[in-house]
Amino acid sequence: AFGLREDFNKGTGAAELSARFRAEGGVVAGGHIERIDTWSLPVDAIEIYNLHAEFTESSRWSILWRFLFLPADCFFEGSISHPTENLATWDRLLAEGKRLAPLVGCDAHENIRFFGPLGGTVGTYNEIFRLFSNHVLARELREDLIVDAILKRRVYSVFDYLGDASGFQMSYGRDA
Repeated sequence: AFGLREDFNKGTGAAELSARFRAEGGVVAGGHIERIDTWSLPVDAIEIYNLHAEFTESSRWSILWRFLFLPADCFFEGSISHPTENLATWDRLLAEGKRLAPLVGCDAHENIRFFGPLGGTVGTYNEIFRLFSNHVLARELREDLIVDAILKRRVYSVFDYLGDASGFQMSYGRDA
């Protein structure tokens, strides 16, 4: 959740927390959507891509070979796949009338761990945070305006490793 004024008790149920966060004017975002079976909780945004989830699903041997033979940028770029299932979930929820902002996440606090306690972590924060980003279209860099923009779904995500998104344009409709 974004835009909260107070911390919360982690033992509180998700439905109660979601209602409280929304009542406080916060944004409720569903992360790790590949693990969610039911969408009964009201959310304002969903994570359409998560780097940590990508690596959790990957073969440890594949990660090891790429790690041993590729420089860091190539390693990460070669490890990211199209989030087909998450995008299908987002499309389905939009078709059901839910209005959800898309977000991408990296779970950098986890970095990328492989081979359990015998292995190590891959990637520095700088390497991981360069891969992709969320862009919120707000008039000013103020928390209340950023929260409002996310609630209005004025958000787009960029896989920065594919190229610079400066000058990005999008239009739709007949007069666009």
